[in-house]
Amino acid sequence: MKNESKFCFWLGALLMMVPLMLQTGCGGGSGSATNQTSAVNTGTATLSWISSTTYTDNSLLTPVGYKIYYGKAHNTYTTVIDIPVATLPNPSKPTYTVNNLSRGTYYFAISVYDASKTESVLSAEVSKSII
Repeated sequence: MKNESKFCFWLGALLMMVPLMLQTGCGGGSGSATNQTSAVNTGTATLSWISSTTYTDNSLLTPVGYKIYYGKAHNTYTTVIDIPVATLPNPSKPTYTVNNLSRGTYYFAISVYDASKTESVLSAEVSKSII
């Protein structure tokens, strides 16, 4: 269950070489999305974010994982990727690359969850076009 009052963080993306940072409540962030063309016309989107380290009551938040939601329609996410913090190369600067994206525009949002599996609301949405 998502809990609007407990979490906040930023998700940002650099889309087509134009910086875009979207705030969902607090913190700051940046990121990038890349477009790669291959023989099968697939691309990637690299997302990075900075998660809050406290709940809204200022108690300590220790993120256990993140979920990246994405799909080909605004606010309609058909795929969810669960990313445990322990699998991230640099948990203090989380980043994840979504690979093998076919042509089209993709919309992304992210949430954070704690040890009790309480999940935040989704971040602001960012988009990436694969051409």
